[in-house]
Amino acid sequence: MPHGFANGTESIIPALTRLGHAIIFIVLNVALLIAGFDADYCATEEFAKGPFVSNVWFYVVAMQARKFMFFIPWCFTDAALIACGLAFKDGGEK
Repeated sequence: MPHGFANGTESIIPALTRLGHAIIFIVLNVALLIAGFDADYCATEEFAKGPFVSNVWFYVVAMQARKFMFFIPWCFTDAALIACGLAFKDGGEK
């Protein structure tokens, strides 16, 4: 059964925590893109001609930034579902 606001505001803190995760992912994604870690560069001819070790490092960081792009809406949706009580599980339940 959904809990949500039935017994007060117990689902607000977990929802705000998940919203905080989304904001952290936004900041990390923007910081990595500003730093020049664009995943589209990995498909260019210039990237293929670079040294292997630096290409692997760049690829890992750029794909992490791309992964954050998918985490952001996931966290927003999860926060909404927790806040309305559909995805909220009280800590006392087993």
